[in-house]
Amino acid sequence: MPGKTNTIIIIGGNDAGLAAAGRIRRLAPALDVVVIERGPYLAYASCALPYYISGQVPASAVQGMSAVEMLKKRSLRVLTSHTVMEISVKEKTIRVHDEASASDQVLPFHKLVLATGARALMPDELANAANAFTLRSFSDALRLRTFIESERPRNALVVGGGLIGLEVVEALHRIGLNITLIEASSVLAGLPQALAAPLSDHIRSAGVQFHLNTTIGRWQRQGDRITAFQRNDAQELQLVDLVFISTGIRPETELADKAGVRLGAANAIQVNAYQQTNKADLYAVGDCCETVHLVSERKSWLPFAGVAARQGRVAGSNLAGHSARFPGALGTRLVRCFGMELGRTGLNLPEAMANGFTPAETIIHQADKPEYMADHQLISLSVIWDKHSKQLLGGALLGGQG
Repeated sequence: MPGKTNTIIIIGGNDAGLAAAGRIRRLAPALDVVVIERGPYLAYASCALPYYISGQVPASAVQGMSAVEMLKKRSLRVLTSHTVMEISVKEKTIRVHDEASASDQVLPFHKLVLATGARALMPDELANAANAFTLRSFSDALRLRTFIESERPRNALVVGGGLIGLEVVEALHRIGLNITLIEASSVLAGLPQALAAPLSDHIRSAGVQFHLNTTIGRWQRQGDRITAFQRNDAQELQLVDLVFISTGIRPETELADKAGVRLGAANAIQVNAYQQTNKADLYAVGDCCETVHLVSERKSWLPFAGVAARQGRVAGSNLAGHSARFPGALGTRLVRCFGMELGRTGLNLPEAMANGFTPAETIIHQADKPEYMADHQLISLSVIWDKHSKQLLGGALLGGQG
């Protein structure tokens, strides 16, 4: 394994890390690149994970490549099931734990890329519960689907009505589970009320029970299982077989922080436009680092796959001896839910106010084709703009599939 002084080590083997590695390999094939991944899977299709859970796509379409395939097809050396325990900036080494041999080794690097991603939040009361799940990796999806196939749960609770939560609600609904959705805010998916209301009605019509402005009052646990929960607005306990938590994520920056790498927005790693950190020869890409929001022009944390891949390509270009900059992002996200498609970009109304704008909102309802056509569908659009400058700040869209 790497012992050369020109070795570029990339910590993290999904969107951002592999984008950086692939870019280096294309632009400077002679450079020595090694990718270290904590889990057993590489290059899995993260956006397809809910469709794997529902059985709409097979594992082969989601799980990505093995280390052997990565070497053969992309000429990249990869260590899977290896965890980086420590970074020595002064010595330019990392200490890596090999899960298979239960041993540690020290590897030198010339340049280092942090692509450590983010982890899903899980309430302490649910720690190590066999029937409590989050979704960040193919391993998470495999564990959830294996549980469903072996345990045959009937009643599922989904906590969090953001984009991932809604996708999992639909996946579990497709395979026949009775679902209760709990959302702490007054709207689903952070949408404007004018768009969130018809989305809520549509999901409710599919048979999903959900409660807005609601949290979990307490959990009931027996051994390694969560058996019931109580809403904060109810007295009775409600039985549950499966719990899915989608209440947010947090950047994985503990390793960087211990190495003296400076953290910024939301405790994500501070980087410049070249994806460089405050430490020489250390770069950061993807969900573990911040970027510039192109509307507010402020440092922000935008943990989305498209942003991660573009940051990875920028870092890879620079590591290969070129000069590339990542200007920032709008935070665009899209999702399909129960036959409806929704998306957001830029700032919503509360975010615009928090960033010092004087925002206004315009709501537009328009058919996607002439209304005399029997198959026309309504599209609803929210446009956020600044009253003084007339600058377009953001928008949201809700409509039928297609």
